[in-house]
Amino acid sequence: MLTWFCPYCWAEIGERDERCGHCGESLAEYGNLPYADKQMLALRCPTTPTRASAITNLGRMRHYAATETLSRILDEEEDVSLLAAALEALRDIGNDDARDRLLRAADRHGSPVVRRIARSLLEAT
Repeated sequence: MLTWFCPYCWAEIGERDERCGHCGESLAEYGNLPYADKQMLALRCPTTPTRASAITNLGRMRHYAATETLSRILDEEEDVSLLAAALEALRDIGNDDARDRLLRAADRHGSPVVRRIARSLLEAT
C-alpha cells in the first residue's frame, strides 16, 4: 500500500483526496503549476533526496527566484549534502545576488566545510 503526501505541505493524504485536509490546497491544481514552482515546493519535502534534487534542478534552471530560499537553506540546514547542493545551485544561478550569497557563505558560514566548498566554487568560476 502506497502512502500519499500533499505536495504543498507534505502531510499524509488519501489517494483520492481532492484537497489536502491539513493545508487546504487543491491537489488537482498542482498539475497545472509551472515546473519551477513544483521544484520550489519540493524544497519543503522531509526527504533529503527529494530536496537535493529540487535544489539541483533550480540551479540548473537558473531560477533566480530561488536565491532567497537557497540562502535560507544555507542559514538553517545542517545536512552537508544539502548545503553543498545549495552552494552549487547558487553558483549555477550566477546572478549578482546569488554570487553575493555564495561570497557570504565563503566568508562567514559557521561550518568550515561549507566555507571551503563555497571558496572552491568561487575559484572555479
